Amino acid sequence: MIKTLALYSSVDGQTKRICQRIGEHIKTDHDVTLIDIYNATAVDLANYEKVILGGSVRYGKHRPEFEHFLIEQETLLSTKKTLLFSVNATARKTNKCLPSNNPYFIKLKHKTGIHADIEAVFAGKLHLANNSIFDRFMIKLIFKMSGEQIGNGEIQFTDWGQVDRIATEFQQL
Repeated sequence: MIKTLALYSSVDGQTKRICQRIGEHIKTDHDVTLIDIYNATAVDLANYEKVILGGSVRYGKHRPEFEHFLIEQETLLSTKKTLLFSVNATARKTNKCLPSNNPYFIKLKHKTGIHADIEAVFAGKLHLANNSIFDRFMIKLIFKMSGEQIGNGEIQFTDWGQVDRIATEFQQL
């Protein structure tokens, strides 16, 4: 079994769900350990052959803890087989759904200097009822500014087929 770390930074849980999905997909030959970024200080990357790194975007930024981990561990991560992905609502757009054209992913790579064997961008999920009144207002405003109207329910943007395809690619590394 290939020892694999799946490290995630998630605001609403979608990034964790994506890591879990990838872990389930590769579990036939990978021993996957799932860890929240907030527990990453106790992780010894030397114990893993492969690393999955997933970070979500909120208000145009990845969480500082995620970025800090990538910067701090860049040298050690460069010795591992890695999958780096970003989860953001912008990735629902065809012109922003690739690592090469998603502004948040580009900014993450530039800021951290991280390079991964496989890179991906996944559209996330919105569940406005789980957000504060201020957050609901801001999210609706952002969508309105891009010419879209959204309701108050859950909106699933994640393409789970894409997640599975990336998982297969990572499994074959």
